[in-house]
Amino acid sequence: MPQSLEACSRFSLPHKPAASADSSTAATALADKKKSEEYSEVMSERMGATLTYRHERGLDFNRILPDLIVGSCLQTPADVDRLAEQEGVTTVFCLQEDCDMEWFNLDIGAIVSRRCFSGRRMDQHLGMPVRDFDPFDLRLKLPKVIARLTKEHDPAAGGTIYIHCTAGMGRAPGAALAYMNWFRKFQLDEGYKLVTGLRRCSPKVEAIRASTVDLLCGVAPVPVTIGVSRRGTAQQVQLAHHPTQTRPHTPSAAALRLRLPPGDGPHAITRCVPWTPPPARPATHTPTRPLSPSPPPLTQIAGLDVGWNQRLDLQVAPHASGSHRFELKRSLLPGRYQYKFITDGVWSASADHPTMRDGDNTNNYVEVMGKDLNPEQASAQMRLLSHGGDLTADERAQIAQMLCPWETHA
Repeated sequence: MPQSLEACSRFSLPHKPAASADSSTAATALADKKKSEEYSEVMSERMGATLTYRHERGLDFNRILPDLIVGSCLQTPADVDRLAEQEGVTTVFCLQEDCDMEWFNLDIGAIVSRRCFSGRRMDQHLGMPVRDFDPFDLRLKLPKVIARLTKEHDPAAGGTIYIHCTAGMGRAPGAALAYMNWFRKFQLDEGYKLVTGLRRCSPKVEAIRASTVDLLCGVAPVPVTIGVSRRGTAQQVQLAHHPTQTRPHTPSAAALRLRLPPGDGPHAITRCVPWTPPPARPATHTPTRPLSPSPPPLTQIAGLDVGWNQRLDLQVAPHASGSHRFELKRSLLPGRYQYKFITDGVWSASADHPTMRDGDNTNNYVEVMGKDLNPEQASAQMRLLSHGGDLTADERAQIAQMLCPWETHA
């Protein structure tokens, strides 16, 4: 991953200032292309799918239902006119954060102030910002997102809603899919086939399943511990010096290698310590130069409930004398959470933890089941978290009562 992409904690891409007024069109297009390439690289890496977004090519969208369009972000006031006049869009629902807009230097004020939706005010910020590449944030916010969506959009009124994030490949299709599942009677996996068949995207179905269970079962967080062990540590190194002997010539790049004995963690770690000749000593003295034991490598976890943009440090486990066991303790809502270990900056999945494929990625995962559920709730949780599981008519009625007390989806 390019180093520059680590600079923004809320979003994987750092803010870049807008191009100066005297920048040529070609230079601006080249800058947008480079930004698109960086964004696409991070998107593919963190979403586990080979996806490409070309911001410089303008608005990109697909009609999923007669009254529902999923697409990329609006870039100019002309996009507002195009959607209203050519596609019959009456409501625009935005899931971007401010830093998403800053990355592509969007003049959001000019877009929001454009009003040509058949007399209705266009509000670019209708909806709720959701963090990019963060399925857990989507899971938590989906109920409020869909509640606002159903309040503002009435399928029977004849209008069309346009749901977008930045590229329209993660958050926006995820919100559309949840809406289709909860209010338009689409079975989740069938809806996924429809959405991905019409648009190249990768909505996180597991986040929708988990959000559904949250609504219906009212589950509480469950304590979870993820651990990794590293047996052994770097040993001191003996360097004997004899003035009567000459040490062979060592190139400046030569290094004395200290290898950490392999443990049952996700990586084998090798550290290099440059060799420095010891100072001259009397011939009768043969010193030993101890090196302090190398500190355990910094091991972190990304994913879980914080998304791929943040990292959680593992701590030395209590009463783990000599075993170098490190643990992360979290309270997680029921559901399946993907994660990866990061050791000294290197990302990988551990063979000692359950793994799963997520598009092109292999990640570790932990399955968290709810506690204190009655048998009916436990059965519903298992069904709704499983592939092929569907809502019953009563469960859809419960969700409608919680999220949409209005007449728009009666």
